Amino acid sequence: MYAIREMVLEDQPAAERLWARRLAWARARGIGSIRTAPLATARTAMPLVLTFEGVVVALAVVTFPPDFDDGQAPDRGLALGLDRLVTDPDVPMPEAAPLSWIFTTRISDVAAREGYDWIRMRVASDRLAEHFQVRLAWQLEATVHHDGSPVHLLRQRAERNDAVQALAPATTRLCPTLRP
Repeated sequence: MYAIREMVLEDQPAAERLWARRLAWARARGIGSIRTAPLATARTAMPLVLTFEGVVVALAVVTFPPDFDDGQAPDRGLALGLDRLVTDPDVPMPEAAPLSWIFTTRISDVAAREGYDWIRMRVASDRLAEHFQVRLAWQLEATVHHDGSPVHLLRQRAERNDAVQALAPATTRLCPTLRP
């Protein structure tokens, strides 16, 4: 069974190995570097893990509020940020859905239940931005330049999803600080 929880110190070695495998996977496919921007302006950040039968298969950092603001999104509403989403490239595609869908949909479900309107994410890779738009139905807000490189600002409406809640229960509260 899948579970989402806050990352703990004991997860660090598995998280570092997963990150290294994902970087090697991206380089081998010409995707380019995966940006690891600091969370300097985020008021609160929570690292999360998605596990399958106790094994870490994905990582993400949720920020409250998102650690960027381009001023271009209409209907801004209350947004939760999703940063550094990484799935294990060595885990075969689950029958239920891609790991990225399970993780982002469950975060969206929790965010909606906690009163958020949007999930926002910044993606440097064109291919990854396309994946999120085509496969996971994220919307492109804008493409901006940061340090001379294009960065795609994506958003998805936070929506409840009872099916994903059953598929990947949260074992900790994912949104501890609701309002800035």
